[in-house]
Amino acid sequence: MGLRRALEDSWVPTQSFTFDGSTSDLALQLYSRFKAGDSLDKLSLSSIPDTITSRLSDVNVAFDDLDGFAQRAVLWDSGFALTPTNDIMQIWTLDGRSMAELALTLDEFEATTCTAYNCTQPDGTKAHNNHLCTGTQFLTGAK
Repeated sequence: MGLRRALEDSWVPTQSFTFDGSTSDLALQLYSRFKAGDSLDKLSLSSIPDTITSRLSDVNVAFDDLDGFAQRAVLWDSGFALTPTNDIMQIWTLDGRSMAELALTLDEFEATTCTAYNCTQPDGTKAHNNHLCTGTQFLTGAK
């Protein structure tokens, strides 16, 4: 007998989207770069998922009206990513977690036996990163 996989919509922190870095770890990084004055080309996509279009319409914004950072932030925060060929792919998270819930706490990260490095953000918020963690180590903490 084959295994069945139940696919449910992922939870999002809010139905609407505000580009202020509060919705996920990657959204925060993109927002920080935007606030620092960096620039990033807008995406040229053939179609936008209905989830994103609906979410943005709640705040009277169209995807094409967003700058490159905000476009990428709303994609990620809504559970999508770009492929190397600029296609949008949906990301399926374990247990229907939101994209904001994927980041590990410091305790969860250290339990993987990886070494955490302090990377203080421009606003003074502490964040941690690594560059030596293997996929096998990190998999033990994956959500």
